[in-house]
Amino acid sequence: MARSLHGAHPMVALGFSARSRLIRASVASRWITRGTWGRGVLLCGLAAAGEAGRAAWALRLAGRRDPPFAASPVNLGPLHLAALEMPGPHSDPCAVEAALAFARALAGRGARRHASGALSHLPHVDAIWADTAWMAAPLLARAAVLTGSRDLADQAVLQVIAHMDALRDSATGLLSHSRFPLAPSLDDRALWARGNGWVLDAAARVIEAIGPGPAAPLVLPAARLARALARHQRPDGLWPAILDDPDGPGESSSAALAARAILSLARSGAGVGDLVPCARRATRAVIACIDRRGLVRRSQGPVVWASIVPVAGSWPWTQGLVLLLLAEIRRGPGCPGCVAPATRVAARTRAA
Repeated sequence: MARSLHGAHPMVALGFSARSRLIRASVASRWITRGTWGRGVLLCGLAAAGEAGRAAWALRLAGRRDPPFAASPVNLGPLHLAALEMPGPHSDPCAVEAALAFARALAGRGARRHASGALSHLPHVDAIWADTAWMAAPLLARAAVLTGSRDLADQAVLQVIAHMDALRDSATGLLSHSRFPLAPSLDDRALWARGNGWVLDAAARVIEAIGPGPAAPLVLPAARLARALARHQRPDGLWPAILDDPDGPGESSSAALAARAILSLARSGAGVGDLVPCARRATRAVIACIDRRGLVRRSQGPVVWASIVPVAGSWPWTQGLVLLLLAEIRRGPGCPGCVAPATRVAARTRAA
């Protein structure tokens, strides 16, 4: 069953292994020594793709260079998540303890949140952004598993559900980019593809981490969002950057998020097995966006107002999201080592 879900052999036929190595080789040092959330997503991808040593080095560097705050504190979540996802030989006890403390702070009373419980994306005003679900919920779920904390697990589920409820468009079942409950004129009602991907993959990661039993309130909403998203997939396998603009440009990072989330949800028994062909089409479309240097093109940059950000270039988070998609594909049996790093590419990566 898992083999048919993940389509291991078709991925090999598509040259996925070679492209995975190219992506890892393309990651320049400047990308893993700057920024917060984008770097964190990239480090999660590198760790999942077999480059944990390099990712751990970057985390140690971050601990020495980064200030202990950010314009949006919740955006530090992916860096802390990367610390918790390092395999044993590369795990740093100090980084793990800092990550667990950050998770407890997110779940505590001191973190700014809306009355619904949704964490605020910004520190000084209630701002419910789709991005926040991925920045916070997977970290909370991973910390819950490591500590056995039911409170952290409940908070992980709550964050995804609260963001879904706050941002849902009643006509389509999709999610808008952001809401400012105290200043509605600032709302970004655009049905942003990557924002929907962030929330869907956050749901999938929480269900995967704590199990479909403890995450039961999340399973049906996640399946509904996956189906709403699948209805807007373009014939080429990508999604338009703004989902209700079918003539707009296709965007690669949202496709990587959606494909990984659907495959993970199917593996977790969330009732979306019939959407696996949608995930495969998205995977093939992502492959088509990878250039000869291993850079994933056709990705949106940082978003404040989703509808005005062009789809162009390559970004650290997109590299990380594609590596996370590859790691999900690798979980299917029948393809041992199909995305294992090669010696020459590992050397090239270290040289970068």
